[in-house]
Amino acid sequence: MIFLPLYTCIFFSIIYQLNASHEPDYQPTIDLAYEVLGRISNHSWEYGTYAEVMVQLEGDSELSVFAPNVSLPLPITPNPKLWQPKPLFKLVDSILAKRLSNATTIIEADGAAADPASLGVPLLVLDNASKRASKKPKYDYLKIAQEQYDHLINKVPKDTNGAISQRESEVQYWSDFLHMVPPFLAYVGAINSNFAILENSYLQCKYYRDVLRDGDTGTFRHILKGSFNDTGLWSTGNGWAAAGMMRVRQTMEAVSNQELKGKLTKMQTDLETWIAEIIVGSYKFQSSESRLLPNYYDKKAEDTYDEVSGTALLAATAYRLVNLNHEFKSILPMHKIEEARKTILEKHLDPKTGSVSTVVDPLDWNAKAPYDGSPGKQSPEAQAFVILMHTAWKVYDSSSKSSSNSDGYTSNPGSESDSYPTEESNSYPTRRYRRV
Repeated sequence: MIFLPLYTCIFFSIIYQLNASHEPDYQPTIDLAYEVLGRISNHSWEYGTYAEVMVQLEGDSELSVFAPNVSLPLPITPNPKLWQPKPLFKLVDSILAKRLSNATTIIEADGAAADPASLGVPLLVLDNASKRASKKPKYDYLKIAQEQYDHLINKVPKDTNGAISQRESEVQYWSDFLHMVPPFLAYVGAINSNFAILENSYLQCKYYRDVLRDGDTGTFRHILKGSFNDTGLWSTGNGWAAAGMMRVRQTMEAVSNQELKGKLTKMQTDLETWIAEIIVGSYKFQSSESRLLPNYYDKKAEDTYDEVSGTALLAATAYRLVNLNHEFKSILPMHKIEEARKTILEKHLDPKTGSVSTVVDPLDWNAKAPYDGSPGKQSPEAQAFVILMHTAWKVYDSSSKSSSNSDGYTSNPGSESDSYPTEESNSYPTRRYRRV
């Protein structure tokens, strides 16, 4: 690592804080974006992502694995410091009201085995909240989550390596899977202090990386194996993968059993490496004009378009990674990510409606043109990803200011590298930082 002279660090710190002081207050518009997200979410994975936004955004995030002092399992005794997630109860209960009595998944998902699992963590959070409130819940959240877990482990097809399929009917790998299933497995493992389940959450990430990773770019292909493929390097798919692994890594960090936690260190380091590799590889494709990433990295310019969804989720994940390990500040392309964030908030988030524009159709990844954010042309995913980006950035911004004032750590965007250490170089960051 390069250490700058003290006066240089002070200079960059002053410049950073001056720039930050002129940052517009986007929170009112983010609040509008949140309202839009709630109105337009109507698919299994969209509900799961909406619920994840709720947990990170509401109640000062005390129940999120990204909370500063979160410890899993969460306490079950009454605790006034822990938020009672009433909006989450309302959302999940409305979903469960339509669930068939003989169902083994949380929600029906048109043949997708992984997508219902995106609601697994919210159910476990609600089970804990019910116990803390000493109230009998409307639904048995723990039982339903257990049924979903059993379905994944015992009924969903698996590849010969042990990878759980994204689909119910055949073995198929989707990059989206990594945001749906591994975080749920990790949470189940964490609240039960179960090493085997925690290890499986890591192994699912590894199995999918082994199959989907493109050796030239370090990014992931979208869909491989099975009866149909999408072999392209889809931006949003890379966001799903990186963000999912980030949640797994942070869930492991929240494990309260210290003996168990010690066994997870190597897995966490691997996950950090894989996350960073995706972010660095993705942002090499950033447009110098739009500051966004293309919908598909490997398509000709005339066959794709720059869009917000993948750009925002990868940015959110980058901020989270730097928040927990400051050494990634000099590895990730934070200057490019900051440019992307500002562009998204300034040009692609309508301050009057909260609608996000220039986004991929979430149901047609190969559509010829992006959604423009008008009614009927909005993406729940994009709404969620921009909110997650802003939420993660606020922590990053606060941490950067605090660190620059206390220990010489600076948010100098010029210190970043545009390349990532390869596995062969063995030059990974080694210091760990608890998120502040």
